[in-house]
Amino acid sequence: MLRNRLRYIFSNENMLTWHHTESQKEELGKLAAQKGKALAELIREAIDMYIVENKLKTEDHIIETSGLWKDRDDIDSEEYITSLRHELNLRLEDNSL
Repeated sequence: MLRNRLRYIFSNENMLTWHHTESQKEELGKLAAQKGKALAELIREAIDMYIVENKLKTEDHIIETSGLWKDRDDIDSEEYITSLRHELNLRLEDNSL
């Protein structure tokens, strides 16, 4: 539903149009009053927290998989990576045509 999604319209002032529900607006208004902050400031803080949270999840996945193949002797990692790079280069060449 459109009301529950953010629609980005950037102008010179980096404006953001936000389609929201009435309950979201009401609750954010209460929070803004309690914290003595503008509604826009609360929304910016929420977006910043969302970005950090999702960035950390990605970094956590990278850290968790680090060294995954270190004890495997059935895979030549250099050969495998070379093969992946070669396949990627072929795909990139095909897409550039």
